[in-house]
Amino acid sequence: MTDRPVLDLADVGGRDMSVVGPKAARLGELIGAGLPVPDGVVLSVDVHRTALAVAGVAEQVAAGVAELIERVGGAGDLDQRVAALREVAGRAEMSVGHRSALLAAYSSLVSGDADAGGIGPAVAVRSSAIGEDTEDASFAGMYDSVTDVVGADAVLAAVGVCWSSSVSTRSIAYRAGMARQPSGASDPAMAVIVQRMAPSQRSGVMFTVDPRAAVDRLVIEAVGAGGSVVSGGSDPERFEVDRTSGIIVDATRPSGDGDPSATSAPVLSHAEVAALNELGRSIEDHFGTPQDVEWTIGSDGSIWIVQ
Repeated sequence: MTDRPVLDLADVGGRDMSVVGPKAARLGELIGAGLPVPDGVVLSVDVHRTALAVAGVAEQVAAGVAELIERVGGAGDLDQRVAALREVAGRAEMSVGHRSALLAAYSSLVSGDADAGGIGPAVAVRSSAIGEDTEDASFAGMYDSVTDVVGADAVLAAVGVCWSSSVSTRSIAYRAGMARQPSGASDPAMAVIVQRMAPSQRSGVMFTVDPRAAVDRLVIEAVGAGGSVVSGGSDPERFEVDRTSGIIVDATRPSGDGDPSATSAPVLSHAEVAALNELGRSIEDHFGTPQDVEWTIGSDGSIWIVQ
């Protein structure tokens, strides 16, 4: 499988983490399990490695990342050093053959009518680094993603954005702060997911086990259109759900604008909370461990798992 630069997301799974990264592998497993994940393709990590090697910067970038990980906390000029190394890493360009393979896959992905759930022609382009989204290290928010991407040139540019984010102050500081360095921590190469954009009238995150308390509860945080729980830019509606019965144990809504005594309109119905609870439990059962999940709901009520 490693000789294929672009793979269908539905064809990858846990066995392919070294090729497509844990994030893509896990999404592929969920597709295989029949769960609602938008279609997509993944550009293998070897494409980035090849681009770095052909540019003659692979060893320099890997050594630079390793040195920066060691220097975090003691280097007052960390940002400047990272910026210089990022410029070097940015010299990597996708080969003509790999570019053609990616654009052919992209064209096939977005051709035809919209799928059920109102998915249209736009795609999301997301990192899938080898050490990302593992039990030991989530790297949440460490790497860049580009959403609502339309057109071949925009897809290629978005891949470049993801690749460049493999060398960043925040990702290097995160690695340095880990108690145990993941395998290949200094490897700057990453796989990239190109996935059809799920419609997002409402979105949020779900923790199949409450991360703040040792109780048998599932936690759902939700925001309306234009909000984001992951970025921390929105105050979410929050539900605590009994994992077994599906009963809502606690629910809180953010205050209404300008009036601390008021609450905003509900984001999720009780039926949608119940559906998310079932979906979260199914995902946890599939992987055998507690999960944190990013989801979105379209205008027709379809729920999609995006990460």
